[in-house]
Amino acid sequence: MDAELRLRCGAAAAGITSSAGAFGYIYDPLASQRVDELTLPNGAYITNTFDNVARLTGTWLINSQGSNLDSYVYAYNQAGQRTSVARAAGDYVNYTYDNIGELKTAQAMEAGGVANRWEEQFGYGYDPAGNLNYLTNSTFRQQFNVNSLDELMSVTNGGRLAVSGSTTSPATNVTVNTSNAMLYADTTFASTNQPWASGNNTYTAIAKDMYGRRSTNVSSVNVVGTNNAYSYDLNGNLLTDGTRCFAYDDENELISVWRTNGWRNDFVYDGKLRRRIERDYTWAGSSGWQQTNEVHFVYDGNLVVQERNLNNQPVVEYTRGNDLSGKLQGAGGIGGLLARSQDSLPATPFYAVSSYYHADGNGNVTMLVDASQVVVAKYLYDPYGNTLAQSGLLADANKYRFSSKEWCANAGLYYYLYRFYDSNLQRWVNRDPIQESGGLDLYSFVGGDPINLYDERGLVFGIPNPVVWALNSLLGSYATQLMQGCPSCPASSCNSCCNGIFLAGAAAIGATGIAGTVACLGLPPLWNAACAVAVEATMANNLIKLGKAAQQCSAKCGGNPSSNPPSNLPKSGPKAK
Repeated sequence: MDAELRLRCGAAAAGITSSAGAFGYIYDPLASQRVDELTLPNGAYITNTFDNVARLTGTWLINSQGSNLDSYVYAYNQAGQRTSVARAAGDYVNYTYDNIGELKTAQAMEAGGVANRWEEQFGYGYDPAGNLNYLTNSTFRQQFNVNSLDELMSVTNGGRLAVSGSTTSPATNVTVNTSNAMLYADTTFASTNQPWASGNNTYTAIAKDMYGRRSTNVSSVNVVGTNNAYSYDLNGNLLTDGTRCFAYDDENELISVWRTNGWRNDFVYDGKLRRRIERDYTWAGSSGWQQTNEVHFVYDGNLVVQERNLNNQPVVEYTRGNDLSGKLQGAGGIGGLLARSQDSLPATPFYAVSSYYHADGNGNVTMLVDASQVVVAKYLYDPYGNTLAQSGLLADANKYRFSSKEWCANAGLYYYLYRFYDSNLQRWVNRDPIQESGGLDLYSFVGGDPINLYDERGLVFGIPNPVVWALNSLLGSYATQLMQGCPSCPASSCNSCCNGIFLAGAAAIGATGIAGTVACLGLPPLWNAACAVAVEATMANNLIKLGKAAQQCSAKCGGNPSSNPPSNLPKSGPKAK
């Protein structure tokens, strides 16, 4: 690390040198904690861009020849919400929100808007408590019904399915159950209006390329017209959804999930509530459950850095760097994965085969490349984390995907340290361990806004707060003025001009923040504290960002340090939970 406690490359970066190699960080010269470039041991690199209020505007994975392998470019509205993302193949997704900031639509198009991407035509609706009430995708519709405790009671499905997937190289034709699918530039495909019957449905995709080669993949999905088999225990833990069964310990930790006469996963936790052992079983008829695998997890803090087998031999190692917080674990490791190293077995002679991660702006793993910069895993998700397409030799083997969290394939769950998340239901399987301190709805995922918010460990409630958006809008307006500088002012008064803009912006942000805090007091008792913390945190952090923008404005004037904005700004703000 350097004098500012930042990860660096070279000898000073011993903390991030692993069997996968050495990783180098290049920081913005003004915003000293902002990573502009991350160099990878295989010669590829990740470059990031930010706007004048430090919002990520783009992230690119570039190979050593300068080709773009994977990228995400974002646009924002004045409330600080992402309104679109453009991806490497030119396709893009537009987002809209309801009046309290919950995601309303996510609709994707091919480059230039020439065609809809039919597997990404999502619409969402919520009840007054923030529970997802319905979901649509093309012609498919799901209705979710909850009880007075926000526990899911039934799911009703209607319409027809959009079946999607991906090919490892460009295909000239793909059929799904003999129906031609739409082909897209990023090598994904979608077949709409696929019929289904209540129960297990099988779809066979056959792809052909220009050389006449064929590849066949068969997938099954269980769809029920109306599933009202959901039940919970008295602690609010999901016990069954009609297919899977769940068991918990006295700390409400999930210790077993299984499908009758099929598979079973058991989990063991340590005193810090971290899952340390996973045991996998398959049903062997009259012989009962037969163990097929056992994984032991080694942690650094709250993040897994190694997986070992039953014989205590290392199997997979993970190299981690700064996550979305700019620290090693401040965001629960989301966006901080650097490399996955598969260890050799037997361990003598030891060697590791490494691949390197790239993630989008919300820390969702979207690609892995190997030592030769060849893509070995690629993922496409819907907003709530369902995998729409995946391809590559390591696509199944790599467990860390949406939100950089571990995917448990049999269970269909993501592990967030303190809870498991079901992306298919867009909710947690049990109540928030911190109860109403994290918000009134104990099962809601990131307050209905997975495009702009993330959950670090299964505890944080992303409060949809219009006052927060007003504060962000003010920051954007005044910071833009500051970044443009004061070209019309005489040099002698340039610094005063910068200070004037800063003081006006600080006054507006302060007044809005105080008014917002007062408004929070009118909310229900269990919600007003979380609302006030979110407002106060945003106000404090926005004042810091505004001060940095003012310093950059002053620097354009010739940099008279004595005329810079006041130095008694808060060092950091309270963190919203």
